[in-house]
Amino acid sequence: MIGSSATDALRFIGSGGANRAMEAELKRLVPRALPGFRLAKPLRADEQTLIYPFSADLAWASVHYLRTSSRVLWDIYQLQALRLDPLYASVRALVESDARPWLEDGATISVDARNVADFPASPLQLRGTIKNAVIEGAAARGVRLTLDQDEPRLPLVLRGLGGDLTLSIDLAGRSMHARGYRLHVSDAPLKETLAAQMLMLSRWDARTEALVDPMCGAGTIVIEAAAMADGAPTWTADRSPTIDDIEPFRSTPHKALEVLFPGPKAPIVGNDIDEGCIRAAEGNLARAALNPKVTFHRGDFADLDLGAIADEASSRGGLILTNPPYGERLEPDASGKLEALYRSFARWCENQRGNWRVGMLNAHPSFDEIVGWKPRMRKPMSNGPLRAYFSIYDR
Repeated sequence: MIGSSATDALRFIGSGGANRAMEAELKRLVPRALPGFRLAKPLRADEQTLIYPFSADLAWASVHYLRTSSRVLWDIYQLQALRLDPLYASVRALVESDARPWLEDGATISVDARNVADFPASPLQLRGTIKNAVIEGAAARGVRLTLDQDEPRLPLVLRGLGGDLTLSIDLAGRSMHARGYRLHVSDAPLKETLAAQMLMLSRWDARTEALVDPMCGAGTIVIEAAAMADGAPTWTADRSPTIDDIEPFRSTPHKALEVLFPGPKAPIVGNDIDEGCIRAAEGNLARAALNPKVTFHRGDFADLDLGAIADEASSRGGLILTNPPYGERLEPDASGKLEALYRSFARWCENQRGNWRVGMLNAHPSFDEIVGWKPRMRKPMSNGPLRAYFSIYDR
């Protein structure tokens, strides 16, 4: 058991390159969700992982309001073992001596294993070893735990980290992109967490700037924009995260979930040429139960007059934020047609009156060359299996 120990830390995991957006969103949310709370400086474990000292209040606020993170984990054990038998012995001994209230009699657990390719055993063997060690260690304390891999109260996650292993509790119980509002999807859907990261990196000001997605698909970017402007709770009413049903969070007093900010003062507009996409977007917006300032239009983006939208907001412009087709995720198409779309989009942006900047997630390697733009900011960002880039352009 040498080197293995109990720990207390909150681990925030996003998609590749999410650190900056996650940290910025936490700095924005915490003063509203937890007045008087002092947010510590995080440890940046890698480009997609932030680690904060454990706080039940911070964990609760993050799971219920944070939109840029894919996972919020409570790290409970740091493990150093090279074989299954020592790993079992370490975990069982740690659980047996663990007096923290997460070990509740009658609770169900599941075990997932991730990033464990370097360990000399299969993920299935690791899951079985951790499951047995936790259940038997708890039994030695007089605490009865049982396995429920599908709907556990305590979803445990074993992760390989720099040659060691960390055992954590997944405080949301699912990927945090699955908010509950997106029942309707379009081709090549964008994850909600990625849309939220794009918004944070764009530094969009909902008080003064209109926001337009001219190729909105099922509406993810504009719905996330409205939710972030409101500071709305992450989950729809019918989805309850793990943290609501385990200690010490269940018995910690928290104020009722409510919106944290006044909401957008400028318009939020989604447009798509496909009628099915607009129907999907409107259905998703209704399920999200968000601010009525969001509107959807069906048609060619070339017919959108951003100057008129800015006039409605009494603003000088705003943010064009979109995730255009790249080619890889859509039906095979002639490259010339995709390049024509990009050039048409660039001309439309350049011809708008007012002060508009463009934020775009794109995996096409030649976009800048095709349209003749140079980004002010360019950041790698994973979009599923695709290595994409998020770029900001000053039009």
